[in-house]
Amino acid sequence: SKKEKTPLENTIDQIGKVITISVLIISALVFAIELLFSKRLNMLDSFMVAVALAVAAIPESLPAVITIIMALGVEKLAKHNAIIKNLSSVETLGCCNYLCSDKTGTLTENKMTVSSIFVSGKKLSTASKLDEFSKQILCLCTNAKVNNYKIIGDATETAILSYISPQININACKQACKRLAEVPFNSKDKKMSTLNLINGEPWLIMKGAMDYILPFCSNIEIDGKQVPASKELLKSLELEHSKMASRGERVIAFAVKQTSNIEDCSGLTLKILVGITDPPRKEVISAIKTCKRAHMKPVMITGDHPETAFAISKQLGLAKSYKEVLTGEQMHHLSDEKLLQIIDSLSVFARVTPEDKNRLVRLLQKKGNIVAMTGDGANDAPSVKQADIGVCMGSGSDVTKSVADLVLSDNDFTSIVLAVKQGRTIYANLRKTLQFLISTNAVEVICIFVSSLLIRDSAMLLPSQLLFINLITDSLPAFALGLEKSEKNIMDAPPRKSSESIFSGNTGWHILLQAFVQSLLVLTVFTCTCHAYGNMVASTICFLIICFMQIIHAINCKTNQSIFKINVFNNPAFNISFIVLMLSIVGVSTITPLQKMFSLTSLNLTQWLITIIASISIIPLVELTKLIVNGKKKENLIHRDLDR
Repeated sequence: SKKEKTPLENTIDQIGKVITISVLIISALVFAIELLFSKRLNMLDSFMVAVALAVAAIPESLPAVITIIMALGVEKLAKHNAIIKNLSSVETLGCCNYLCSDKTGTLTENKMTVSSIFVSGKKLSTASKLDEFSKQILCLCTNAKVNNYKIIGDATETAILSYISPQININACKQACKRLAEVPFNSKDKKMSTLNLINGEPWLIMKGAMDYILPFCSNIEIDGKQVPASKELLKSLELEHSKMASRGERVIAFAVKQTSNIEDCSGLTLKILVGITDPPRKEVISAIKTCKRAHMKPVMITGDHPETAFAISKQLGLAKSYKEVLTGEQMHHLSDEKLLQIIDSLSVFARVTPEDKNRLVRLLQKKGNIVAMTGDGANDAPSVKQADIGVCMGSGSDVTKSVADLVLSDNDFTSIVLAVKQGRTIYANLRKTLQFLISTNAVEVICIFVSSLLIRDSAMLLPSQLLFINLITDSLPAFALGLEKSEKNIMDAPPRKSSESIFSGNTGWHILLQAFVQSLLVLTVFTCTCHAYGNMVASTICFLIICFMQIIHAINCKTNQSIFKINVFNNPAFNISFIVLMLSIVGVSTITPLQKMFSLTSLNLTQWLITIIASISIIPLVELTKLIVNGKKKENLIHRDLDR
């Protein structure tokens, strides 16, 4: 199916159509006026002026500039371990207001260690206190392996094997206790089972989340004896589980049964509880603060126990109250309508399945949110694909990577926040570029059109001059503006709406007023100098003013606030283009062969002073327009708040 265009692409298409039609009409009028009233230009010259005006007025470099800015932004993101798969995702990043993230390895370090262990109802201080059978159980119900003295495999299993490895030869144990069958772990059942020969006898070992293992257990081992799982015993077990979970521990239960049938899962005996700690990433705490400041809601989605998830989320500053936690089981009892009513008050979703994740994405999108969703397993692919920004971990499956928009090579939540910041920066820079190109190109159209009406026997700009302005002074600053660094408050503002025009936020007013003051300035100087010095000198002065003014105006376009509040020299690419362009313009205006090529004349000191003062005056004039537009914006915000 044909890919739908993004809002930015649609806006650029609309701009192109409006500019093209407007310029063709104005060029035709200029040609007619020049032909009928100009004494200096014949029919061919008038036609050339009209064609050059049309070429100069249309910002044909805009598509190339946008593509290059986005491509450079993507390259920058890649250096921060965030790999964007298509350019249109850059635009979506700036709109994101919901970040749905896995816990393990993304919000936490994925450096799991055994922090507590209970065997036969007793808490052991060290692995050396484990009996031989318990060591074998912990070793055998895992798929992690020891290779060159290094344990390789799932993070949970490697933590368990690392804990017991000083007390048992793992490879020797696995070889001696042959595995007869296996039921692999899956995210729905939260458990795995193996059937092993231990001392010549077949034993079923089941490992998984305690609340998923207990339903299969009719007995609990206490002090080496099998005790029926009474309500009182189960209650005390749940209490201990809650204590472990409240410390942020993942609780893994091991249950056993002597049987030769791996499907014979009833009547198991709960033998071991293992508490595993995975510390939160320290840098995530500040990243979450940044999210909240930027009006983006970070949400934890995990398969872990709700108390474990809440404990970690509290440490990260993600959630304050347990009321912000919802489990997958609770979700199943809520209709979409009910869940939609409470979804904004939730920050943690625990014990969820891949199907639950997909449902959450759909409901958040139904409320008009732009959602980023992380995933790694093949089962996560539907929710990652459904999300506006699908994020796959670098360690994720190939299936999920193939549908993701963004791949994090370091599995780090902060990389997502950096990607959003970069997405906002890229879009802001595109706005600056568009503002610069349209406001400066409009000057040439307005000036030539108005001057042809008011001073009919004079020509302000010739074709060669128009093409120089278009090819040299337009393109370089536009590219340089696309490489501007993030403004300090870029992550303080709410995300823009995906349907929002690139001219929103008073950008359109800035363009109109800035084009107006530039045009008024040039026309005033041309009118005065034309009467004082003649057409040739006036044309040269106005050509130089437009060239210098465009470069200086590019500084104005760095921000819609006052340029005196920012560091205007923090962009090396812009600084280089500024110097190169200044030298190029001075060269064109002073070197005789180039003067002749562009139909320019030498200026005296007074004329140069007029040129320089007029060019620099664009700074205070634009500062004034910014005060007007920003004052109007502030007034509108006050009225809107009062209306509420």
